[in-house]
Amino acid sequence: MNRTLYDYSTHPLLTSSPHDCVPSIEFSNNLCAFPSLVCAHVPFPLLPECIKSDSSSCPIVYVCRDPKDVFVSLWHFTNKVRVKELPPLGIEEAFDLFCRGISPFGSYWDHVLAYWNASVLMPNKVLFLRYEDMKAQPIAILKRLGEFIGCAFSYDEENDGVIQKIVDFCSFDNLTSFQVNQTPTQRTTMSGTNMANNMFFRKGKVGDYKNYMTQEMIMRLKEITEMSFKGSGLQLWSDADA
Repeated sequence: MNRTLYDYSTHPLLTSSPHDCVPSIEFSNNLCAFPSLVCAHVPFPLLPECIKSDSSSCPIVYVCRDPKDVFVSLWHFTNKVRVKELPPLGIEEAFDLFCRGISPFGSYWDHVLAYWNASVLMPNKVLFLRYEDMKAQPIAILKRLGEFIGCAFSYDEENDGVIQKIVDFCSFDNLTSFQVNQTPTQRTTMSGTNMANNMFFRKGKVGDYKNYMTQEMIMRLKEITEMSFKGSGLQLWSDADA
């Protein structure tokens, strides 16, 4: 969106956390004060009408992720922000909570399905993306994203490698290398605790769940996922994953 305003030596991402460059609507009651690009974790039904309404000019881009990797990522993040007075949350207890839909923003499956249904009903309003596809085909997804939000790449930009440069600059490995994301700069979380910028970065890998989950856990998530998305047309599970 801002590729004509900055070059790669002066870009705000070099000195600001991505969470500062793209603020979250959950931490403010004044939507008018936000820039043109914001992020949110809230379920689709709870989005402000000025954002989710079909008559609104605000496009919505939703990124979903394999529930197995979502769980492992959430478990690690929960222990990072957990108050020191409490013992670490064990993986078995965390897994049971996740399967029962007890998560910071509600059931994973309800969350994903609501945005999926919105994308089916309003394809020009809601773009539904998979994290795994973004990792596997970043250039194709970025081109699609640019077109969707009204910032399509020109023929000359494609020939000049602009898309690849953006992909490289915003890659997980590159962002984690920036000093601002390695410093103990503190921010307040929803739980009232403080955490450093680098705590928002872990691995960003696809399939890391295999290092933590048992086969029984995987099969339980598969059963819940297939039952929850049955008849919706949404496919997030491959037999190869199990």
